[in-house]
Amino acid sequence: MLSAGVLDKRQREEEEDEQEEEEEDEQEEEEEQEEEEEEQEEEEEEEEQEEEEEESGRRTSRCTSR
Repeated sequence: MLSAGVLDKRQREEEEDEQEEEEEDEQEEEEEQEEEEEEQEEEEEEEEQEEEEEESGRRTSRCTSR
């Protein structure tokens, strides 16, 4: 039979392992969320740039057609 001290030590180690895993999971989730936000920002910037290019293209065609 294992002594109470050994059981306590094992239980503590298991709890620490679980806590480490939870912290790693949370960190991974945060990193994924940051990546998604960066990707979304990039997409929005690209869309804005495309819209600006279309606008400037329209202005140019208006000027040349006159």
